Amino acid sequence: MDSFTRDVIVVVVSFTLGLIDLSVGMGFGFTVTPVLILLGYSVTETLPAVLAASFIGGVISSISHQRLGNVDFDLKSKALKMAIIMGGIGALGMSVGVYFSFNIQEQYTQTYIGLITLLSGIFIQYKTRLTFKFTWLRISIMGLIGAINKGLTGGGYGPVITSGGILSGTDEKAAVAIQSLSESFVSMVGVFYYFFSGDCICWSLTRNTVFGVILAAPVAATILKKIDQDDIKTVITITSFVMGLAIIMKTWDLFIFSG
Repeated sequence: MDSFTRDVIVVVVSFTLGLIDLSVGMGFGFTVTPVLILLGYSVTETLPAVLAASFIGGVISSISHQRLGNVDFDLKSKALKMAIIMGGIGALGMSVGVYFSFNIQEQYTQTYIGLITLLSGIFIQYKTRLTFKFTWLRISIMGLIGAINKGLTGGGYGPVITSGGILSGTDEKAAVAIQSLSESFVSMVGVFYYFFSGDCICWSLTRNTVFGVILAAPVAATILKKIDQDDIKTVITITSFVMGLAIIMKTWDLFIFSG
């Protein structure tokens, strides 16, 4: 495959998966990483590109959500405070996740992420029975857990933050927007880590991945604006369940065939 064709594929894949992620609040990290690896990029080339795309895409989609009325990110708003708290604590959580990623077998971390994602979908479906009272401590813990997930495996942030926000009583559209903004903070920490650590960054891959997500961000916000609240909950439920099941199946298939 020539470099131009591969570049075009990266942009298209990033746009498509970014559109899904920024519309329902989850899915980009888990889906785009293996696709890029299948295209011939190494893990060390892929992760900085994915983090950069999550950072830029989160910022642009948050601005788009605000302009379209999906969320209120005014300076004194509850939504902005939630995003800042979860993003700030998430910066610490990512560091913890990266540390433990070197000490825990990948099969177990991936299974953990898969279970959390799958159960999130089930919990949202039965929201009226499982809704918990909103507290800032619970929101902080959600941000920490979500970021640890991202540090461990590169994904798993969206299901915790989006699903947890909905279960705590946050409006579905606002929950997706809050997830986008808070994840941009967490991803920014990862980008800075790679940039200042001296690791080699594949700038062409990063450019193409970011470009695809930039194109997707405003479109995703528009889609979210037009979707009914109940439809959003259904889409998030199905996405969480399918993704969680896929992660678990993929993980244990790899485990079975590795020996």
